[in-house]
Amino acid sequence: MTGNMHKRPWLAAVLAIVMPGLGHVYLRSWFRALLWFWMVVLSAVLFVPEELIDGADSMGDALALSSELPSRHSSRCSP
Repeated sequence: MTGNMHKRPWLAAVLAIVMPGLGHVYLRSWFRALLWFWMVVLSAVLFVPEELIDGADSMGDALALSSELPSRHSSRCSP
């Protein structure tokens, strides 16, 4: 190679599925990578209930706690 690195779009897509922003890191688009990373962090801070974070030690605990949370649609979907 003469200094040009051949980028693989499919690898960038797979990395982005693993964690949003990693595909942009692979493509060396640092600003976009930081934007995606902070959007994910901000979304988690704003939309994940605090009760779910405080009581969960593992993914299994988080799933069990999330099933105990009241549903937003329970009042609209009742027969």
